[in-house]
Amino acid sequence: FPLRPGKQHCEFYTKTGHCKYGSDCVFDHPPEHAVALTEQGLPYRPDQPLCTFYQRTQQCKYGPSCKFHHPKLVPIYAGSARQQA
Repeated sequence: FPLRPGKQHCEFYTKTGHCKYGSDCVFDHPPEHAVALTEQGLPYRPDQPLCTFYQRTQQCKYGPSCKFHHPKLVPIYAGSARQQA
C-alpha cells in the first residue's frame, strides 16, 4: 500500500490493515498499521475477538478486510493420539 507522508491516513487501512484501493489510494498507509496475514490470507489479530464465521466454517467471507482474529487452524484427528497399554 502506498506511503504518502503528509497526507491523511487511510481510515479503512488504519482500522483493518487493508485497503480496497491498493496502490490507487490517495491516502497514507503507515507501516505500523499493517496487519499480519495467515497462510489463508486472513488477518491475524490476536488482540481482537475471534471471527465467529471463521470458527464455524474455517472460511471468512470478508477476507483480508475482516476486523476479527483468525487463528491458525488446528487439524482434528478421528483417532486418539494416546496409546493404550
